[in-house]
Amino acid sequence: MKPILIWAFMLVSMVALGQNCKWGLSPPNNQATCGVVEQAAASRMIRAKTICYSGDSRVLWSRNEKHFTPNRSFRNMELAQNVSTGYVRVYACERADLVANMTSDHTDLTAGTVSLEVTDADSGDVVFKEERGLTDEANDLYRLVLHFREARTQAKSQLQQPR
Repeated sequence: MKPILIWAFMLVSMVALGQNCKWGLSPPNNQATCGVVEQAAASRMIRAKTICYSGDSRVLWSRNEKHFTPNRSFRNMELAQNVSTGYVRVYACERADLVANMTSDHTDLTAGTVSLEVTDADSGDVVFKEERGLTDEANDLYRLVLHFREARTQAKSQLQQPR
């Protein structure tokens, strides 16, 4: 009886604390579970054939940084987009199944971040989201795209497993 109570307490605690699920996802409400959200995201990743990189990708920096060059950050994003994710890349997001949005945040002069958020173009639901501390921007953006590619591979194997 006690192990069941401990398990139930842990489950309630994870939901109450806003526990993130696989691929950086989080349930939209307390009724949804990680399993439901992950299953929907996996299904969307597998059904998708095309991806675009949003023109709304952003570079943020501090006004105190007088010599910051956002063009370098945008170039690093462009280079990261060339990593093959298994989808056909389209340049018009109106024709894409998935929309990827990158952000490079340099507002904190000591510890910036980069992030990648991939959404389903039809529903707008997030299928992958990851943020990491900024060490080497080009490498960090490259790693985010690699992690998304790995998420797609995981989604395929997850959906192929018998229930």
